[in-house]
Amino acid sequence: MLAYFRYLATIAVLTAIYFFAGKFGLSLALVHPSATTVWPATGIALAAVLLMGYRVWPAILVGAFLVNMDNRGTIATSAGIAVGNTLEAVMGAWLVARFAQGQAAFDQARNIFSFVVFAGLLSTAVSATVGVTTLIFGGLARWEDFIPIWLTWWLGDMASDLILAPLLIVWIRQPLPRLEPKRALEATFLALLAFTVSQFVFGGWLPVYANYSLTFLCIPPLLLAGYRFGRHGATATAFIVSATAIWGTLQGFGPFAAADPNESLILLQAFMGTITVTALVLAAVVAERRREELVLRDRMDQLQSLFAERSRAQEALRESAGRLAAIVDTAVDGIITIDEAGKIGTFNSAAERIFGYNSAEVIGRNVNTLMPEPYRSEHDSYLSRYLFTGERRIIGTGREVKGLRKDGTIFPLELAVSETLLGNRRIFTGIIRDITDRNRLRSRLAAQYAVTRALAESRTLPEASVRILQTICETLEWEFGALWTVDPELKALRCIETWRVPSKDFSEFEAISRRRTFLPGIGLPGRIWETGEPAWILDVAKDNNFPRAPFAVRENLHGAFGFPLRLGREVLGVMEFFSHEIRSPDEELLKMVEAIGSEIGQFIERLRAEEALRESERKLREQAEELERQLIASGRLVSLGEITASMAHEFNNPLGIILGFTQEMLSEIESSNPNYRWLKIIEEESKRCRKIIRDLLDYARPLGGEPRLTDLEELVDKTADLIQNRLYQQNVNLVKEIPSDLPQIHADPQQLEQVFINLFLNALDAMAQGGTLTVKAAATSESQDGGKREATITVADTGMGIDIEDMRQIFRPFFTSKKGRGLGLGLSVCERIIKNHRGTIEVESRPGQGATFTIRLPVQEPAAEEKSPRKKQSPEFAD
Repeated sequence: MLAYFRYLATIAVLTAIYFFAGKFGLSLALVHPSATTVWPATGIALAAVLLMGYRVWPAILVGAFLVNMDNRGTIATSAGIAVGNTLEAVMGAWLVARFAQGQAAFDQARNIFSFVVFAGLLSTAVSATVGVTTLIFGGLARWEDFIPIWLTWWLGDMASDLILAPLLIVWIRQPLPRLEPKRALEATFLALLAFTVSQFVFGGWLPVYANYSLTFLCIPPLLLAGYRFGRHGATATAFIVSATAIWGTLQGFGPFAAADPNESLILLQAFMGTITVTALVLAAVVAERRREELVLRDRMDQLQSLFAERSRAQEALRESAGRLAAIVDTAVDGIITIDEAGKIGTFNSAAERIFGYNSAEVIGRNVNTLMPEPYRSEHDSYLSRYLFTGERRIIGTGREVKGLRKDGTIFPLELAVSETLLGNRRIFTGIIRDITDRNRLRSRLAAQYAVTRALAESRTLPEASVRILQTICETLEWEFGALWTVDPELKALRCIETWRVPSKDFSEFEAISRRRTFLPGIGLPGRIWETGEPAWILDVAKDNNFPRAPFAVRENLHGAFGFPLRLGREVLGVMEFFSHEIRSPDEELLKMVEAIGSEIGQFIERLRAEEALRESERKLREQAEELERQLIASGRLVSLGEITASMAHEFNNPLGIILGFTQEMLSEIESSNPNYRWLKIIEEESKRCRKIIRDLLDYARPLGGEPRLTDLEELVDKTADLIQNRLYQQNVNLVKEIPSDLPQIHADPQQLEQVFINLFLNALDAMAQGGTLTVKAAATSESQDGGKREATITVADTGMGIDIEDMRQIFRPFFTSKKGRGLGLGLSVCERIIKNHRGTIEVESRPGQGATFTIRLPVQEPAAEEKSPRKKQSPEFAD
């Protein structure tokens, strides 16, 4: 029963939506009251059937009937049009489900074309035909008006199916996930861009009204939205552009505005439908490519296990080469056949591309023409030996060998040879694949892996640098490498490590490299240091900024490149490599080594940090040992205060290291750098942690003190001077009412100063917008309990006051009413100090009416026996 009521509710809601959408469309009817180029109801109906099923057809039927009845139609004509509209939606949904994957029609480009044909063109023609025919037979239209009314009807339905239906299907079927702030900002920008461009083209923002070329300005935002945000971006942007264009065209603006408004809308809807389909196709292609990329990444993990299977498949291909002669010329791999004498009989187009010869140049010649030494000399004897003895080396297997191009270049290739008997003749077929790029990629991946492994396994820079230099030279075929690091004293680059291939002697060049230093911009290391970018030298002998050129030329070194070891923008060092060959610049190699340079730079920074941490650990260990000796000597191993102080100290030193590194990094980057804000937060939070540690130390430190006669007025004046700057900045007026005859008290002035500082700062925090801070003092004849005389000091502010609930625990350790600031130890320390002086501290406050702290201290003359030496304070730890 509940499901039935839900169904009825769905039908009712959809009927209402269809009705109001139809009323809106018919309000724009120009050629006939029942035919409009703007008919959003069609798109709504098609999306509803595709998303909710055929069971919603009654809503379409009733909605269409009501909207036509309300449009001066008869029961018969309204019913006929409603049947046509319903048939259009049901038929379109069935065709899309049958030929275009239904709701998933916009996931693939080929389905979008099917959607356009079956939903946009075919099903809408049914509605237009039934509707116009009904109007004519109902006497509401004439046969001579059939074509214009039908065309208007059909284009209105088609535009709705192509613009509105995809929008509803895509966004309802798969709502756009929550975007990160950056992506949300980009989406907003694209929407505003589409709206702005539409206003310029169609909204009258430009004083041009019939320039059709302006319409192409709408295409880039659509394509960009489809590329960046897929189907969601394409459909939403198309809707924005379409809505803006319809409004502007109806107002007489834009390139499609004409004397006949209906003709204007027809042209506009045709254009909008076309570019919307274009954007949807692009979005689908982008989505397909991204899905394929995900599939490709997943399959990359399976490559190793599939390698053996691929080898077996290649073997099968070699054995069947004789049966694939018909496709030899279209094969991707080079295919060469030779006879028993080694003469070339077949040389396909791929082989021509690989070796650089035309087939006419090599057919009939010995195949060893394509081989460098020593393969060339050995080939004929190997072939003869095989024919005589049957001993195989390559035939039936595959291996990597070297090939010789027409221009003399030697390159690696993968060769598989098979044998075929054609009557009494023996034919050998070789399948050849140029693996230069594959080997290069494999070498570079191996180099990156080896560098990463060397950095992970090394504990020092010299140890890592030797392995890295050797790895890059051996895997990328360079002969000499050097590492340069920045000498902080000379402010120049100094060579600290080199490596060369064992078979070559570069002693002179190595010696001069180790002796030289380079300033920024000088030589290959200097120019890399100055620019922070990799550099390539085609031939050092012809480079006008290479001071070591004479030594390099004498030892036959020509080609060179180098890259920075970088941490952020800071260049920590430079690596350079040399070869006897003159090599053309390799941009892909430079990008790879740039990444390696950043990785090495992070390794160097890690070594620095580890060294700093080791030094900090050593100091911590020494201080801990000293602290332990002090604790044992004083007999207070279980003292909570000492343990707290020790813990605070051990946290404080690493915190100092963090703060130091952070401030160093802040001094080296611009405030516009995106990382500046995060470093600033680290600095502020580190300072806050240091303040917390100081509060812990204050709380944990014993309060022995050194009591002596203390003048309260002088102490208050001294403390007020310390906060004078904040009083001025916050516009706070300080009022002091301390009588000149106030007796001195016997107390530790430093500890009382700490009490006043805490009370004054709390008061200033409560008066962020200004106010009055009042300090009063008076002496009573005797204390409240009838004891000796006492001094009463009050500190009152006109700030925000203290909540009643907070008043009960204001002096409790680690409680604070300053949300998110402080540890809540200040007033607790104040209470301990006052109690240590045999006094009391109280507070009175009401929210919004300020707070008053009252301190009562006994007034007494110091006895002679009280004048003892100052007690030893707890150790003061480094901040």
